[in-house]
Amino acid sequence: MLETGRNRRQREKHPLWALILSFFLASLYWVYLDKTVTRMSSIACTITKDISPHTDLSTLMTNTINLRVPTDYTISRILDNNTGKPFHGKIILSFRGPGGVLKRLDQGPILFVDVKEPKSNEYDFIFDKNSVKSITVELPSYLVSMEPSELKLELVKTSSLEIPLQSERLAVVYPEDPEGDWQKRIFLDTLRFSHATVTLKGSRNLLAGIRAETKVFELDCRNLPERMPALLRAAKGNERPQASFPIRLRSEFGDLKIVEGEIQATLEVAPPARIFPSTPDSLWTLPVHPEWRYSKLDPSRFRVDETIQIRIKSYNPELTRELESKGQDWAKHRIYCYVELERVRPPVEGQDFYEQLEPAFLCKDTRFLPGRDFEIIVKSIVAVVRRDS
Repeated sequence: MLETGRNRRQREKHPLWALILSFFLASLYWVYLDKTVTRMSSIACTITKDISPHTDLSTLMTNTINLRVPTDYTISRILDNNTGKPFHGKIILSFRGPGGVLKRLDQGPILFVDVKEPKSNEYDFIFDKNSVKSITVELPSYLVSMEPSELKLELVKTSSLEIPLQSERLAVVYPEDPEGDWQKRIFLDTLRFSHATVTLKGSRNLLAGIRAETKVFELDCRNLPERMPALLRAAKGNERPQASFPIRLRSEFGDLKIVEGEIQATLEVAPPARIFPSTPDSLWTLPVHPEWRYSKLDPSRFRVDETIQIRIKSYNPELTRELESKGQDWAKHRIYCYVELERVRPPVEGQDFYEQLEPAFLCKDTRFLPGRDFEIIVKSIVAVVRRDS
């Protein structure tokens, strides 16, 4: 019997539907295997210390082990309980279980350890993999190992200390640009703080080591080079702009907490220095005034160089304007150069004599101080010699 075209088309359709059905069944089976087949998976977790036991679990950080400690206690040290050495790294947690459960590791699990209630002011608490909990209740049951296998927490009762905020308590971190003269452009004597005092809370032992001269805080100014253009625009380029920075606890006091939260420090910063005269090969000449009083040298037999050549590096916008308009005349009338001869020993008679002197400078304009507002760059030598030489 001859096959009709219709029967032939129906027969040719059957393999396509069979292929689609097979693919669908295979996909279902793959999903089933993916969720049920046992797998191994590991994650690296940091440690977050001193979490309050009253903190909402859903707000805890992910991919870290949150250590929830009793109220008024703090963790002073974490040790690898197997080696006894301080531990600062990451904890490796390894899980073995169904793929469907372990997929939750990719979503950033919230893990925590509840530290037991204290029985004294100082105590130790050791935790291992069995101490680790999760808001995903079933996840810890698949935890098979922790590396290090045991960690020891040393806890102490917390205390608080209120201290005044002063520049002496700050360690300043200057920008790394050696050409920027930042130590002369950042004026610590203009420091103002958002709080007059600050309360530190933490280990009683750590707080007990803080003295009046202890530099507890850090003022990090390393981003100033990037900020200066905007600061100068805001100040309209006329005077020293003000810059604000958050102050932080220095690393050795990192286990303490600032009760008031973020503390701001504001100070004045000078714009980039201007050098005068501006032409690289040009110099300004000033008279030198020798101080013969108390000297053992006879001015009638010895002489001092009468002039000195200098350049002036200005850190003060007001001084820069003065130098731009008056130039060397300002320097001649406002800068007094002198040399002291009191410590110069008289030479032996008949010996050649030449001794270089260290010039000193005073500014008659009380608005500006050497070392703060400007720097004198000495470009020639001042010496004392015999008059007949």
